[in-house]
Amino acid sequence: MKIKLMALCFLIAFSCVTKGNLSDKEIVEHQVKGFLAWYSNHWEEVSVDLINPIIENSMLDQPDSTRPYKINFKAAEIYLDVFRKSGFISEAYIETYRQYFKECQLEFEKEPHYEGPPTGFEYDFIFRSQDYQYQRDNPDKAKTTEISITANKATVTIQYDEVYSYIYKLSKVNNDWLIDSIKGSWESRNYND
Repeated sequence: MKIKLMALCFLIAFSCVTKGNLSDKEIVEHQVKGFLAWYSNHWEEVSVDLINPIIENSMLDQPDSTRPYKINFKAAEIYLDVFRKSGFISEAYIETYRQYFKECQLEFEKEPHYEGPPTGFEYDFIFRSQDYQYQRDNPDKAKTTEISITANKATVTIQYDEVYSYIYKLSKVNNDWLIDSIKGSWESRNYND
């Protein structure tokens, strides 16, 4: 409860700032940190209640060992819509995950899974890891270490400690900065896409 209250206060504080008084760098930083607070506050809904139904016949259902896992695309769209409605995420981000779920389905068809964690779903999509509790529970500890803006594209590096840093790519869409992608710094040293 304390975490949710803190995240809600953090989110409200960022939403109260008027964009007219801020530079693009400040707005981009507020957008990323606002998203982290939103995600922290909505984690249970997004990562537990909505991600689990995306995999049909998973161990969270009453699994039938004769039926392989498969993607429930209707549930995937419900999951993606929560991110869309957050006001932090771009359609490019949504489309990336829509394609990701299609690729997972192709993998399930090519190599059926009947038990265990579904391949491709064994980590938190935002924190890009299985070890994410500190980041999730402490959005206020995120430190911005770098911001670069070129035209309508921005890159923001967020650091939690010496190990966990994340690279956010954003685009300016209709005067709003929206997150296009999130990667852990360990995923790619040359992250230019």
